[in-house]
Parts: sequence; structure tokens; C-alpha cells
Amino acid sequence: ASRTYMRVASHIACVPCFRVGSFGEARRASSESPYRSSVERFRGKHGAGVGCAEPSRGSSVRRRATRATATASSDCAVLYQPTPMPPPVNPAKSGYFRWPALHRDTLVFVCEDDLHTVPLTGGVPRRITDAPGSTSKPVFSGCGTYVAFTVTELECEELYVVHHKGGPVVRVTHVGAESVRCASWSKDGTRLFFASSAKQNFVDVETLWYVEMVTENGAITGASEPARCELGPAHDAQFQPGGVGKLIGRHTHDVATTHWKGYKGGAFGEVWVDFAGLNNFERVTLVDEADQHKTFNVGDVVWATRSRIICVADDGSGRAQLCSFKAPQGESIEKTSNDGIGDSIKSTGLATTSETKRAFLSTHTARTDFCVRHVCVDKNAAPETDRVTVAYVAGGKLFTSVLTFGDDEKNPGVVGAEVPIEWFGSKAQLEKFKLEQPDDFVDNVNLHPEGLTVVSVTRGRVFTMGLWDGPSVELEAPVDGLQKSENELKKEDEFALAGCETLFEIASDGFSFAGSKAGGNSVTSYPYTQAKAFRGYAPRARLASYLWDATRVVVVRDAFGEDDLEVHWTDGSRESVFLNLPPAVLGRPTSVHPSPESHLLAVVNHRAELLIVDCGTGVGGGDKKHDESGAQKNTPVPVCRLADFSNESGGVKNITWSPCGCWIAYTWCLDTDVSLIRVVDVRTGDVRDATHPVLGDSSPAWDPAGDYLYFLSSRELEPAYDAHRFGLSFHGAVKPHCVSLRKDVKNPLLKRLRPPHDGSSDDDDEDEEEEDSDSDASSSSSNDAPPPIEIDWDGIFLRVVALPMPSGRYGNLFALDDGKFCVLKFPNRRPGRVGLDVPYYADSGSDDGSDDDQDGVSASTGGALLKFDLRNLKTSVLVDSGVRSVSLSMDRRSTLLEKIDRGHIEWRATKAGAKFDDEDTDGEEVDFELFNKRSGLLDLETRTQIVVDPRSEWRQMFCEAWRVLRDEWVFEGMQPGDVDVARSDSAGAELMHSIGNSNASSTSTYAPIDSNTNNSHSARWRECLRKYATKVLPLVAAKTELDDLFAELAAELRSSHVTISTGDSSSETKRRKSVLPGRLGCDLVWVDETQGYKITHLIVGDAWDTMSGGCLVKPGVNISVGDVLLKINGKKLTKTHGVSEALVGAGGKEVLLTFLVGNRDTKGSSSALAGALGTMSLTGPKGKGTAHSKGNKEGHKEKKQLHGDSKGNKDSNAESKFLKKNGQHQNSTHPKFAPNPANRDCDLVRVPGTVVTTRVRVMHSELDARYRDLIQTRNSRVGELSFGKVGYLHVPDMERFGYSEFWRRFPGESKKGALVLDLRGNGGGHISELILQKLTQKPLALDVPRRGAPVTYPGHALNGPIVTIVDADTGSDAELLAISFRQSNGKRNGCVVGQRTWGGLLTVADGGVTLVDGGFVSFPSQNVVTLGGESHQSGKNNGNTSAAPGNSVENAGVVPDVEVFVSPTDYLNGVDPQLDRAVHEALALLGIGVSGGQSGKNDSEGVASSAIAEDSRRALKALKVMNQKDGTSAKGSKESKWPFATFAPYPGEESDQSESSESESDGEDGGKRKPRGASRRR
Repeated sequence: ASRTYMRVASHIACVPCFRVGSFGEARRASSESPYRSSVERFRGKHGAGVGCAEPSRGSSVRRRATRATATASSDCAVLYQPTPMPPPVNPAKSGYFRWPALHRDTLVFVCEDDLHTVPLTGGVPRRITDAPGSTSKPVFSGCGTYVAFTVTELECEELYVVHHKGGPVVRVTHVGAESVRCASWSKDGTRLFFASSAKQNFVDVETLWYVEMVTENGAITGASEPARCELGPAHDAQFQPGGVGKLIGRHTHDVATTHWKGYKGGAFGEVWVDFAGLNNFERVTLVDEADQHKTFNVGDVVWATRSRIICVADDGSGRAQLCSFKAPQGESIEKTSNDGIGDSIKSTGLATTSETKRAFLSTHTARTDFCVRHVCVDKNAAPETDRVTVAYVAGGKLFTSVLTFGDDEKNPGVVGAEVPIEWFGSKAQLEKFKLEQPDDFVDNVNLHPEGLTVVSVTRGRVFTMGLWDGPSVELEAPVDGLQKSENELKKEDEFALAGCETLFEIASDGFSFAGSKAGGNSVTSYPYTQAKAFRGYAPRARLASYLWDATRVVVVRDAFGEDDLEVHWTDGSRESVFLNLPPAVLGRPTSVHPSPESHLLAVVNHRAELLIVDCGTGVGGGDKKHDESGAQKNTPVPVCRLADFSNESGGVKNITWSPCGCWIAYTWCLDTDVSLIRVVDVRTGDVRDATHPVLGDSSPAWDPAGDYLYFLSSRELEPAYDAHRFGLSFHGAVKPHCVSLRKDVKNPLLKRLRPPHDGSSDDDDEDEEEEDSDSDASSSSSNDAPPPIEIDWDGIFLRVVALPMPSGRYGNLFALDDGKFCVLKFPNRRPGRVGLDVPYYADSGSDDGSDDDQDGVSASTGGALLKFDLRNLKTSVLVDSGVRSVSLSMDRRSTLLEKIDRGHIEWRATKAGAKFDDEDTDGEEVDFELFNKRSGLLDLETRTQIVVDPRSEWRQMFCEAWRVLRDEWVFEGMQPGDVDVARSDSAGAELMHSIGNSNASSTSTYAPIDSNTNNSHSARWRECLRKYATKVLPLVAAKTELDDLFAELAAELRSSHVTISTGDSSSETKRRKSVLPGRLGCDLVWVDETQGYKITHLIVGDAWDTMSGGCLVKPGVNISVGDVLLKINGKKLTKTHGVSEALVGAGGKEVLLTFLVGNRDTKGSSSALAGALGTMSLTGPKGKGTAHSKGNKEGHKEKKQLHGDSKGNKDSNAESKFLKKNGQHQNSTHPKFAPNPANRDCDLVRVPGTVVTTRVRVMHSELDARYRDLIQTRNSRVGELSFGKVGYLHVPDMERFGYSEFWRRFPGESKKGALVLDLRGNGGGHISELILQKLTQKPLALDVPRRGAPVTYPGHALNGPIVTIVDADTGSDAELLAISFRQSNGKRNGCVVGQRTWGGLLTVADGGVTLVDGGFVSFPSQNVVTLGGESHQSGKNNGNTSAAPGNSVENAGVVPDVEVFVSPTDYLNGVDPQLDRAVHEALALLGIGVSGGQSGKNDSEGVASSAIAEDSRRALKALKVMNQKDGTSAKGSKESKWPFATFAPYPGEESDQSESSESESDGEDGGKRKPRGASRRR
């Protein structure tokens, strides 16, 4: 019944005075769930309507989500009469529908990763594809015969075409790009236009391409090689029906999942329209007629009729609606160039800005439940019609509407009806499957207290097994919970966590429980139920460990939606039980540590709280008790106490129990920089500091004898000089230390005294091991409880001793008997290659520190396991490398190693403190690949049998992802990142005072303006849980659909940096392996005359580098622009069998290329290219370059000089004649030496019209090489406009690559008067403070040498202004850098030019949480509060840093001082108005006009000229006088010729010109001569 109400609610927007509930369901008293919490309602924008929306697959960015529930009443807008409501649809016969495409009455959509077709009136759909991957984004051809769509195959996306009735799918692209989206068909159906990230010069950039269809007998059989439309970034492309107009959509992705819901940043959807078809694109600004200051984020732009454009738009409310606007005509009303200097820019030859037009947006829906997504229109609609049929998706369901466009612009169109589809999909991806490689999903493994068995957690299941023998037994979740009384439930209600009730309802599949109240929220009692099974839900287990008695195992599991502790008896003596800890107390455990001597358990949760739980109390203690009637008695929950906590995230870690079980030592973080060792007395609860840190202490370990507490400490820093620039860094600052627990404990650095007859040796550590093995065994296996360790706290800080081990990177310290301990030492970081192409070239052995955890443990390479003996102060190596972690059994006799070997994780068990034996007792070499005691290798793959139920697992993942975001959200009350806050003067002063105070409270000083804000946002998040879990999740039947659902759920948080992703694809239908095409490093175009692909542009990159340099510019290739590629590896290329298809799988391999040598006339090639591009429907005859085609022309000029122009050809012909005259071949050597055939092609002079072959190594990717050419082009442009007075520096990201690029160019560019800092495309990172620190440093002095140029102090300090360029793709840390520049420099020293930035300024500092299938939940953990706040409207503070602190960037972006857009026309003309305007601003700040020409020398140049030494000037004058006397000067001239001559003539000179030489003839033919005594050159 509730499903029927859901469906009815989707049409309520058309029915006046019908009240809509908070979840989009019709509100009836009888249908209200008893668990539904009351949520504050408020009116939506339009006062009526609901709907459903579907999430976008694979998106990892989030949108803003404003809670919107509406009530239709008499004051709402009157809509048109709706389409009659179809009969109800059976919920069991429904799928998760996406991406509709419509032609007449045929509707094509995507479900379960394939295309299906159904009549517009509904019915049973029919599948029309069996694609090799998941399908998406179908588009009908104009005639309706064919459907183009995208197929995703592992690494890339490609375009396919299929007949609308079905049949074989035809692949039409081999671009090997990460993203490909079909945009539109040409009007005649011969070309297919698509947006793709292929062959870009930067990451995450999509441009427009097209392919020409090839038909045979009227059927499409293939397509041509893709050709680029030089129109810049594009996501959508549309043609005007019945007209010549063209439309380009930028950032017009799915509004519901790209960025986040309610998005208001700078990467909003842009619409550019060319109305006259002359490639003069103008930007259309969409406004609300009632509120013209309101902005819209638009997506899915479709040109529906001649005068109407349809789109999806979000006005910031968080609910995207179906909208349309009238295509504006006439004059532009606004120019984007500021300050009235547009004319001056034009007069100086700088790039001009585009113009914009305004259009009023009309809204056709008023949905409040889900967003409108994936809009499509009837491709068969008449151009002049005023009615058009539209299909869209909402909440995984399909809807259609008939929109009417009349004169009334306020209420056009109607809200449509759901398409009644009876779904009978195969749901193949929901079938249970056996996990093929369980060891890839091992979360943790722990040893038995005596090392007999292990307990492992694999894919959310718990198993116990012997090390090498014995069965593998799964420990399943208990099915019995404890019933609580009504009074107990009422007492716990006030501490209930938000959403617990709904989580329980989902996990228990709707089971009710005692004590529930309608509309209540009592859910701390959720485990106390009588649920007997988990239908449709797979609880996830984590953190399993043995208790001290070696019989019980404690497990963390979310069996009822929230984490709880379970106790299992491995001997079967009792049934497993829950400990029934309330979720508000337990939280989300991050580690559990059982006591070695009692049933106590130390638990650390996500709030950095240290809890002590007595597992022997409550239901985990004795036998179950029953009353006289036999009923189970109410048993109290276990004893639990809070021992300590830290205000820092992850501030309590490295928990270790003392051997006596009386003490717990752990690392406690004072702040983000300082940590120390704390000890808690478990008997009393007293907490004491055991160390007084200098920088940081961590990883404590107890000496079993009770004398010392070992730990790692950073107290002495050993800096090393940087190899490239002046600077110092610390490569290893940690070393082991120990503190004496009592005053009577001797100094460990003083060795014991021994007589000469003592047979032991300081250097014989192995002998001592063998001698002590028996004593170790006897002492460790004693049944007597160890005596309590005594600690003398007086003066304990002074008893710290640094042990004689070198400083380095250490971790995972643990103690053994007899004064020994083991520790992991990680090697010094080895940085690996950086670049945009790093996924292709990354060195698996690199260790740059990016994978290190908070303790410095390297997850990528592991380290060496060392043993230190305190008796002889010596270190020995147990394992050389690859150890990631080590765990010690409670008896300290066995260790379990987690190792990484050739990229694979393995587990090995061995004797504690001993090396692995290379040979067994028989002298045979040990095979370390076998699973046995000798190798220590554990078999966690074949011994663990796991069957995965995808639907149940996905349900658990959904609940866990929601729960993690609830618990870890950075803002209190689930507030979004841009919630307005009020700050009193005292609160602001408190925040400013807390800076620099290490003891400042971590409590936020923000106070919401509305006291109900927190409750409303928290309620909205609870609503999302129920809404998506009950309405959308049951429809999901494919992993891509689950990704889509997660994307929309994360977008509901309305903040940046939120990602929910799935992991493995084992549950999906097996796909064929995708192989990417190799790259030749050039741009080509098909030429019919030569039947080959003509090179129009060569990529140079770093020509010396094998990875980032173009392969056609390497030595010996001798290929130039204008040459035609005919064959690859001897196979003829055709229009349909292009270069990309021929190079599939050839990346990194050698190929043989056959070329037809062209005339190598760059002008001719350019004209030919212009003619080729003129055939594109979206470009005109001007389309002859990229946005930087001027730089490309310069590159062509350089290539002409490199390979020889017409003058060079004359020289070559002269040389050829000379050689023929002397009877020699062109490449001849001495007759005794035959020419090397392998070098013949390299020496040939390319003669136009000849066919040559050459051998090259194909590139994996061109991204780095194209990026290098782009930066070189921009740098040349800046130098040309500024006459060398302005430097240019592009920072691609705020990671290692960005830092590398910064220092690659900064030393040279910093010497110029001003600097243009280009942050366009910079998606962020974490190094902005390093760049900011350098760029804001002003010169304080000059170091003037006797010879050479003066050097600024500090080095490379900038004295001039800095102009920053930003765009919509500038985000996160790059935005922080941009706004920091403006706040620190002010208007006088710089400005910001470009477009408003992305608008995501939150920090992901603590990583995230891994889901059961390897997926990931990433979330912001810190808010960024700038101390010089800015206004959201202007974004300017004119250098005033006294504004109130706040985050003005989140969901707003950095507003530039000078706003400049780059239009598609600018890209077509090869200009960059943002770069040109930045240079203009820099010159203006220098006081130099754009056309002012060269200016005088700057101060440093003057100092340099005056600093030339007097003796150097004297020497130059003396040398000049001497040259006039040495006889080399010509008569009548005071200048001396260069007097030196060699025997080798210049190329092209003939030998008869040097007959007067004193050299002898080298042959009878009078050829080349050589000096006397010179040997023959070979």
C-alpha cells in the first residue's frame, strides 16, 4: 500500500489542496510509520508538487540539498490539467531507470546496464543491447532509426550505435578516454557529435568531437576517425530545430549529482548560443523574472523547438526542476569586460571578451522529493510547434510531460505522469556469487593468545582457523537480543542517535520491537529485540580479537544497523551474544584491545574516546538467568567506563596493555603537532602523563619485566640540504627511547660487567637467542599471573633515555622478554615520477609518503623488521623489507606479519624475535611460496569460502555510508558548508585568541542564526535515509545503479568533498578486458586524395623524455607537419580503420609507420587543415587551431627550422650534387665500411612525394606532452605581450606535481617585474601554504657578487605584483591560495582575473572509511575559516584583513576582481582573453602601458651593470688592442676576424674552396682533405 501511495504522490503536484508529507508520500493518519520522526515542514518555491530523481553513475562530486516539502493550497500557482494517471505499478515489477531517449512514441532507457525500449504508454520493455560494458546516455538519430550510446569498459568509455529495434551494436570510436558522452546527431544523420576527454592538454577537460558514419546497404557499419571541433570545453551540443543556430553547454552535467545539490559555485552550467550560425557564440544568462539576482545551475540542455530550449535547473533550493527558456534574439545587453577598458584592449591586439544575453527561466515542475534528471525531448517534434513531449527521470522512475509554450511565460507546461513500466529484468547482478579472491578483502587478522589459531575478518565475515591446518569456522551474528522494559527504553530515548530507528528498521527488514512508539525516536534499544533472522541485510563484522581466556572472541558488528560488541565462544559452550552497548556510548569503534589477564576490553571510537568495557558482565558474563516461569530475566548491560579522550580527531591511538593487565599505555595527541605517552591505571581510572614531549612521542610498549616503557620519540632533528633549491628538510626524525618505570632501574646504556671466562659475546646475538629460548618458553608459559608493575611517577620525565639507534622512520614497536623489543623501520622516501600521466608511468616501488598513515607507516612499500637487545645494545634485522604491520600474541612467543610482496598482501606467522630459516632441518631450501610452518605463509584465500549476496551487502553499505556521514560530519547538526553563521564580537575575539594557544578548546564558536537550524538539517538527513532506503534502494539491480544512488545521497549534504563509492566489480557480469589505444603524439585528419591521415600538428613536450616527449620528434624519425600516414605495421589505414583502432594495445611498444612525405609547407598544411575543419558542422573556415593556435604556429615554425625549410633543401641539394660529382652516395662513408641499414632512414633527406618508413615507440598517453606544449605557448604569449617584463607560472595542482612545476619555472620567472600565476584547472591538494610562503616573501636585500647578476635576499623573492588567473575548475586548496593572495597583497600588489571558482573550501584531513566491498566514504573533517573574511556578493575586501572570520568560499567560490569569460568563438580563433587580460593588469600595476614598449632597466639590472669588476673591463680593452696587433685584422678595419680554422668544411662547402690549405689529399679523387698526421674518422 505504501508503494501505491508513493506513486500517487508523484502526481500530487497537479492536484490543488492536497497535502504532501515530508518524504513525498501522501499523508494519511493510517499510513504514517510508527518510526517516522516528526520533521519541521516548510513551503517549497512553488507551493506544490513532488517527484523522484535518480542518481548519476560514477560521479564523485556532491550537490547541495535543501530540504523541501510543500503543501499545495489555494495560494499556489495553478498548473495545467495533468495527463490522466496510469494504473498503479506493481513495486516488484519496477527497475532503476535512467537516461531516457524519446522519438515519437518510442522510449529508450537504461536499466541493469543495458538499453531497453518501451512504448510511451508503458508496458513490458524489450532489451535491445548486449553491450560489452555498462551503457548510458542514449541519443536518437533525427530519423529515429539508430540510437547512439556510451559503453563503459573498465578503463575507458566508447561510443556505440544500435538500431532502435535491436541487433548487433557497432563500435564507432576507439578514443580510449575516461569520459565520452554522445551530444547530438547532425541534422542529416551523417555525423555523430560527442564530448570527450580524449587528447586533452589537461585533466578533466571535455571538448567536442565528431565522427562520420559509414554505411553499407543502408546500415551503419562503422565510423571515421574522430575529428576535433575547436570550440573549447563542452558537455552538451545542440542544433536549432528548423534553423542554423548552434548551442554549446559547459558544465551542464547532471545537476543532481555533479558538485552537490543546491550548488551555487562558479562551475555552474553555462549556455553558449550561436543564433546566426556564424560561429559567434554568446553566453546566455538565465534569471528568474521575479528575482533577477537568483542564479541557476543548469544541466541537460536540449534545444527542443526553434524558439525554446529545455533544461534542468537548480535555483539553490536543492531540488532540480524541469525548466525552459525562450532562445533570446537581438542585441546583447551586457558585456563581460570590466572597467571600461574593452576598447583599449582591442586597440592593442589583445583578446576581447564575449557578450552575454539574458533569458527568463520558466519552471514546469515543483518536485520536493527527488530531483528531475536526464531530460530528453521528442526528436520528432516539429520545429515550429508549441507543444513538445519531454521524458525525464526522478527517483529511479520514468516520467513524461507534454509542455505547452504559449504567450504566458509564468506557467507554461504541465507536470507529467509516471510511465507504467512492468519490469521483468534478469537482475543478474543480484545473484549470489562465490568470492574468487577473499584475501583481497581481509580487514584484519589477529593471533590466538598462544599462537595456535588466527581470527580473521574477511569481507565483513569472521573466521577462526588454524595457522596451516584445521577447518575454517565462521562466527555468525547472534540472532537473539535482550528484551528491555518500557521504562528502560524511555530513559534511553533522550540519548538516541539520529536515524537509529530507521537503521534498525532497514537491518531487521521491518521487524518491530517492544517499546516503540509512533512518531518516537527511541532506538538506543534497537538490539533488544526478538528478531530471529536478517533478511535482505548482511551485517558487517569488524575488529575481531581473542579475549585473554583463548576461548572467547569479541567482534564489532552492525547487526541491527548500529555497531555493537559481540562475544563468541569458539568451543561451542555457549551461544554468541550482543553486549548491548548503547550506540550513543559505544560510537563507531576504530580499534579494540583485549586485556592479557582479564575479560576487560579497551575500545577506541571515532570520537577519540578510550572506553574500558568489562566483557564478563551483562550478557557476556555468566549463564543466562531465568525467573520462576522460565522467562529470561532482564540482565544489565556490561560495565563500561570512559577512561580518557582527546579533542583531536584520532587523538587516542597505539593502545597497549601492560603484561599484568593493570595499566594501559597509549599515544595521546595534545594538538595536531604534539603527542605524548599517557598511562591509565585500570584499577582506579587515574590517568597520568608518562613523557614530556619535545615534538612527539608515540607507539608505547611495556617491558615484560616491568622495568621500562619503550616508545618512539622525535626529540632531535637532523636536517639535510635539498638537492635542487636552497632549503632543508627532515627525512627521519624518530628513534626508539625508553623510560625507567622506577628509580632503582639501572641505566640501560650501561652494560653489565662480565669476567673473561664468560662465554657469551657481545657480537653473538644468535647464540643468546638459542640459549634464552628455553627460558623464554618457560617464563612465558607460566600459569601464575604476573605481578603488578609498579610505577614511580616522581621524576619520571627525567628518566627518559634515547637508545643507540639511528634516526629514521619507525613504527609498530612491541616488546619481547629479556630486554628485547622489535620495531619496523621504513626506508627513506623515494619519490617516483610526477605528472599528469602518472597512472601510466607510476613506479610501484616509489614511496612519496602519500600512503603513510598518521604514525608514518608506509602502506605502499612496507619496512624492515628490526630487533634491539637492551643487554648488548645491538640491532639485528629479522626481515629485510616489505613488512607493513606486526602483531604479537599475548604470550609473546608468536608474531604475525603483514607483508607486501610484488604488490600483493600476505600474512606470515613466525616465532617472536626470530628470523625465517632459509633451510629446513634436512638442509633443503625453504620454499616461501608454500603454505606451511617453514615459510610461515597463511592461506587466507582457499581456506575461506565466502558467498556474497549483493542485495543484502548493498543494503548494509548504504546504511553504513549514511551512518558514517552522520557520525563524522564536520558541522554540528548536519549543517551544509555554506550555512550562514552569526558571530558575536566576543566569540570572534575568542577564536582569534585561540590561535597559537595549544590548550584552546576545540569547540566551535559558531552559533547558528536560527536555533532550529541544527534540528532541521539533521531531520533532513534522517529523511534522506528513509526516503532512499525505502523508495530507491529496492529498485537497484546493478553496481552502476548503486554508484548512482550513492552519488545522489552524498549530494544531499550540500557540501563539497563528499564521496561515496563502491569497490570491487565481482558481482557484475564479467566484461571483456578493455585495452587502451597507444598515441603517436600528433593530430591527424583523413585526406581522401592521398588515402591517408595527414599530420596537422606535432606534439613536442619534453622531447628528451621517453614518457612525456612526442614520439614523432625523437631523433631519427624526421617526420613533419604535412606528411601523410599510410600504414601502421604494414597494415593499410582506411577511413573506418583509423589510427586509434590500429594502435589499440600498442602503448609502450614499437611500431613501423609508413609515411608519404608531404611538401612540408606550413602555410599549405594550415590551409589544408582549415579546409578540413570547414567541413565540420559546428565550425567554420576559421577553425584551424586550438585555443592556443598561435603558439602552434610558432611550434610549426620551429619544426620547419628543425627539419629544414626551402633554404635548407637547397643546401641539401647542393651537398647531394657535390657527393655525386665525387662519385659518392649521399650517405657514403669510407669504402672499407659498409653503411648500417638500420640508420638508412635516419640519414635520408625526405623528398616530397616519396614513401618512407620509420620505427617509433608508441606513447601510452599524450597528456603530459600536450600540457608541456600548452604551457610553452602561454609563456610565449605572455612574453610577447609584456616585452619580457611579466613572468608566467602555471600550477596544475596542489600536490607533488604542482610543486614540481612551480619550482621548474619559478626561479626564472621570479626575476621579471611581475608574475602571472595561473591556477586554472587546479583542482586543489594541500601544498598551497608552501607556495604562498614563497610568493608573498618580499626582497629585503640584494647579494651583489663581484661577477654575475645580483641575487635577492631571501632568494627568488618577488618585488612586483602578482596577478592570479582562476576559472570554474579552480577548486579547494587552489581557491584558498587565490583568496589568500588577495587578502595579503591587496589591490595595489595584485588582483584576481577570470571566472568565479568552484566553491569547495573544506578539508579532508582524516581520510575516510572503507566499505565492505572495498568502496570508500570520504568526507570533510575540517572547515576552513579565513581570518580576513569576504562578502559573498563582491568577494572583495580591498586588502582589509580585519573583516570577521568565516568561510566565504564554500558553495560560492572566489569572485575575481576582473571577470573574463572565454567563449567558444575565442577558442575557435585561438585566443585566450583571460591570459591577455591578466598581462594587461600586470603591466598596469607596473605602470607600463600595453603598447608602451620596452622600459628602462629595473633596479637589479642597474646594480648588475655597476657591479662589473674594474679588472674585467681593463682586460677587455687590453684584449681588443692585442687583437689589432696579431695580424688577423683585415686591411682598413680595426675589427679582428675569428682566426681559427679546422680541417672539417662546413656542410655544403666544396673542397676546391680550400685548395690553399696546408692539408694533404685524403684520396686520389681529390675529395676531402685532412691535416698531416690526422687519423681516418669512421
